Amino acid sequence: MRALARSALAIRPRAKPLVLTAWGLLALLMIARAGLYPAVMTGDEVWFAEAARNFIAHGIPQRLIHADAVGSSVADFLPPVIMLLQSASFLVFGLTPIGVAAPSAGVPLIVMVLVFFVARRAGASTAAAGFASVAIFGSQIFLRAGIYIRYEALVCAAFLAYLLATDQAERASGGRRTAWHFARGSLVAIAGLAYYPTAPFVGIAALLVEVWRWRAARPQASGLAALVLGFALPILPFALYVASYPQIFAAQILENGAQNYSGFELIRRFLDPALWRQSRDAVPEMLGLLLYFVLGFGLWARQSANQRLLLLLAAITALPALIYPFQPRLLALPMLLALVTLALWAEDQLGWLGRLAKAALLAEVAAAVMMAGIILVTILVQMDGRRYDRITAEIDGLLREPGPVAIDQRAWLAVRAAQPEREVHQVMAAGAADQVQIFESEILRDPSGGSHFQYLILNASDLGPTIAATPALKEAFAAGRFAVVARISPRFTPLPWAASPPYDLIVFQRRS
Repeated sequence: MRALARSALAIRPRAKPLVLTAWGLLALLMIARAGLYPAVMTGDEVWFAEAARNFIAHGIPQRLIHADAVGSSVADFLPPVIMLLQSASFLVFGLTPIGVAAPSAGVPLIVMVLVFFVARRAGASTAAAGFASVAIFGSQIFLRAGIYIRYEALVCAAFLAYLLATDQAERASGGRRTAWHFARGSLVAIAGLAYYPTAPFVGIAALLVEVWRWRAARPQASGLAALVLGFALPILPFALYVASYPQIFAAQILENGAQNYSGFELIRRFLDPALWRQSRDAVPEMLGLLLYFVLGFGLWARQSANQRLLLLLAAITALPALIYPFQPRLLALPMLLALVTLALWAEDQLGWLGRLAKAALLAEVAAAVMMAGIILVTILVQMDGRRYDRITAEIDGLLREPGPVAIDQRAWLAVRAAQPEREVHQVMAAGAADQVQIFESEILRDPSGGSHFQYLILNASDLGPTIAATPALKEAFAAGRFAVVARISPRFTPLPWAASPPYDLIVFQRRS
């Protein structure tokens, strides 16, 4: 780590203040945003937060909000790296908005710094590396992965850290070299455990890096042993955990993945306008990424060794976007590798390619500045509508009678923070994906299950479709078993990019 610090201090005097100032401003912006989080929690974030809360309390990740058909209330097998990070955040900040949001603020900032150092070590100038690092906040592809508690952002952080540790291992000697090899192995394992579907491709990419290194110098036995031991450190505890609940792991991960994660959706629906409309904000970047591959492989013979390796790594890690149900965030890691490559191209004497690379970096930095402005304006204008203290206070005051409560995901933090012992069931929003539906509460799937609940807290905007899609609620409302007791809707000023209020909750109570 001292060597990394020396590298930071070695940057040119004129560039150093600019890079550090940009990092500082972005850090302050992400921290400010985190204080207003969760403006809207996604289902995955609720599940990770719930598992983290129970891991701290019981030593086992559990989703006690889900007495479902796949054992989530006994053991939770969502990728454990996010849950552990969330647990650490709760230990530091408590069950608060900032406690939920700290990972989503911290991981993008870590990735920003890693992009800079990876680009610098690969041969980019301070200016080009600095532009590449700031540009990640202009990337809609990366922001989709990093702005929430998402799998792909942690994959990016771990894999970039692996590349940096690999370079460090080659520069170190003696015991330090062994320690860096150990760290490299652990980082590859962490990258795999951060998101199971991308794990094989991250592994293949890491194997390519190793082969690339071995072509230049034969590996030492001590380095290989340290690499294997480092890899085993995260993998063995996880393997023991899986061995304790093999049927639950199979149901939650293997069977669910086999049914839902081999759709080749991008290939099948390439000409379907609906596919692109749902990702329209990321389409320019996806086209840019395609151009990156065309130019990179088309000019293969003119590329340096580092540039060729980055191209291959980006191509390998882009494959999940072709295989799985398509989400732009699956391209987050190849997008970051492309930014590093652009920083290298900007330094090359390749004429038009260098100019094109500089223009692309400047465009992404301009997008980052625009995104920072959007976040800042949103914070200033919508602060009252995004603060969670009122939500917590109102819900706590309304839930006076004992008994279970079924909630929309936006109410999770308020209920858990104010009344941690209350029995909670999460209602799946209408239109939830198939791979999510298996985690719905068994009670909510039962048409007679509505009488189990004392309270319901549902989101106003999708109230009708959600009730219709939930057997227990559909039957209960048809029988008139619940009455409205309150609507929680803080004052909200709409903006063109944030027109819907993050909180508009209706609280129902079971009729006597």
